[in-house]
Amino acid sequence: MTTEGSAHPIWWLQGDLLVDDFQTKNSEFHLDHAQATLENFAIFELEISHSSDVLGRHLHLVFLSTHTGDDDKIEFSDIPADQSFLRKLRMGSLASADLTDATAQFFLLYVHGSSDVRLSRIGRAQLAIAPACKGTLKLPHGSVGSTQTPVTIPEPGASNCPFRLQLSEVNVDTWDVYAGGAADLTFTDSVIDELTADGEAKVAVRDSDIYADWLSLAGEAELQVDHSTVGALRLAEQRPDLATSEVRVNNHSHAIFDHVKFDCGVVATGDSSIVIRDSVTSPKYIRRSDRANVKTEPSGRDLGR
Repeated sequence: MTTEGSAHPIWWLQGDLLVDDFQTKNSEFHLDHAQATLENFAIFELEISHSSDVLGRHLHLVFLSTHTGDDDKIEFSDIPADQSFLRKLRMGSLASADLTDATAQFFLLYVHGSSDVRLSRIGRAQLAIAPACKGTLKLPHGSVGSTQTPVTIPEPGASNCPFRLQLSEVNVDTWDVYAGGAADLTFTDSVIDELTADGEAKVAVRDSDIYADWLSLAGEAELQVDHSTVGALRLAEQRPDLATSEVRVNNHSHAIFDHVKFDCGVVATGDSSIVIRDSVTSPKYIRRSDRANVKTEPSGRDLGR
């Protein structure tokens, strides 16, 4: 199976699955209540969640991923990056994996509800949260925590978010944030890959780097970004998925970008509005449709077509 351009064919699979000698570059397998045996298998992302059980041999993955349940208490440890490993893993949401000669570039974890997760000695992690809470979070990048001094996210007392991550010797690449409901959150000094907000969510980002692999607002959501970098087209050669880095503002949502260095384009649709103030670097392009409004300040000119 071959793909065209940057397409990511996604397979959602349940039941019994047997795969032998199958290699694909950009596809994704997402296992939900599946009993799978995988041999000589190469794929972009393999998700093992929701009571799935996987026996895997000779796997070559970009992302090994899993979703927690709403109240998991779980630990992940000793998952290297770009090195073959042999591990029996308890995965999120009552799933499991028995892996031999498996190689993954990233361990991708989606944390839901009030789950309590401990990670230690992870070679390269991308961590995803879906908050509907209030407070201030710092989502760190690079080597985070130690055995003697683990790092807890969110910091105690900084939010009312019910989830908890404790990191010890974890190489954190980026974070994904999927804010919804009545979330009212401020992120500082963070490195965020995907950022979405919908419903009545309010999100502020300061002194951070937002790759905008997927940056999308919907519903009545509000986003304010100050003194940060938005977009990551500069990294597209190393990470081809970032070739589509873009800001998308939809429905009745509203975004303000103040003193931002853009490294992507901006698209506004529906009844959305965008204000761009004192850009350090202007967006690669600005496009709008329907009744959307894009304005720059201090000039105050409407932009885009």
